[in-house]
Amino acid sequence: MGRGFRKQVAAVLVVTGVLATAAGAAHAQGGRKKRPEVDPYTRGGAGAMAEVGYISFGPFVFGEGHTSETVTSRLGNVPLLWIETPHFRIGCSLDAYRSEDKEERRKLRTEIGELAEVLPRVKPKVRELDPWLRAHLFAWRLENLYARFCEVLGVLPSDVDPIEGKARIGTAGPMSILLVERQSSLSRYTQEYCRTHRDDAHTEYFLGTRTFVYGIADDSVEADDTALHYAVTFGVAQALAFSIDGFSAMPPRWWTMGIGRYFARLVDRECQLYASAGGEALPSDELADWESLVLGRVKASYYPDWASTLAWTDDSKMKFADHIMLWSRMDYLLDQKPEVVASLVESFHAPVSHGEDVAARFAAALEEATGKGLEEIDADWSRWVGENYSKKGRKKRGR
Repeated sequence: MGRGFRKQVAAVLVVTGVLATAAGAAHAQGGRKKRPEVDPYTRGGAGAMAEVGYISFGPFVFGEGHTSETVTSRLGNVPLLWIETPHFRIGCSLDAYRSEDKEERRKLRTEIGELAEVLPRVKPKVRELDPWLRAHLFAWRLENLYARFCEVLGVLPSDVDPIEGKARIGTAGPMSILLVERQSSLSRYTQEYCRTHRDDAHTEYFLGTRTFVYGIADDSVEADDTALHYAVTFGVAQALAFSIDGFSAMPPRWWTMGIGRYFARLVDRECQLYASAGGEALPSDELADWESLVLGRVKASYYPDWASTLAWTDDSKMKFADHIMLWSRMDYLLDQKPEVVASLVESFHAPVSHGEDVAARFAAALEEATGKGLEEIDADWSRWVGENYSKKGRKKRGR
């Protein structure tokens, strides 16, 4: 993960993961079956599209030098469905899906019920998600993530006029999202259009269009819809973080990864999806309770201090314990007053001078934003963990 993010002006962010546990799910096979050309939920009607907030079903520019039409052509007979929302251009070839997991069915029922409020032809109690419904569901999830991201980070959407003193996402247009059923499809796309060839998950910054593309193959996750939702959120939230103020600077890696982990954990607190250091064993199901694990480490005073966290640069060497501690650090920071978060965003996304001591600069920014020294911040975070994480792994206050 994170290899060569900015090299020769172009940028590549690789997001991969391994899943320790997988809930039961039933998928249609192949990812090659034809889909109805006309969306059955809006029927292409202007009124229905406006109600759900769609711009178009294509064609549109997807990345530097290619459009939705050229992607469809290059990937052969992959049945891609295209949806353009205010902030995303989505290509989706996910198969029909039926969950066999009780908790996931409850999650999907809630999501589909909310989606049905803007897509009246959606049946809230549907058991199997057809390919078009899966595409709509991910479009809805992505726009919800975007809104939540702006709210939590205190940044402006890309399609809102700039306001002095306020950070803003991007400058050029919607982020492109490619959700494919098979690794072979993502492999072909990245080989054709990206600087780095991947077949599991990949994020790339196209300098020509000044936009990001995030792609993931469902069969690389090898689990259920919730795990895919988690992985997409983890990758897209990081790309949104990198695109603050139009990707004009390189924010610290611990910050962007922590943001991704923070939003992914809001999707599901049981997923054990993360990039592991070489040779590290995958965690058991019992280790999905990150709150209790962090609480235990705090009580034992066994954790990396803030100075160590600020010095993290190579996430490929991060172990399981590093991931849970980084998530908690971000959980703490994003729970601070809006003016503190705004100060951190401004400082962490400002250009860095050549030869500057980056760790020292970010330490100073953290101290200035919070009004505390690093040791005081450690003490405050420890107190916050004790007040907000229970032994059962649930926050003492809701969110």
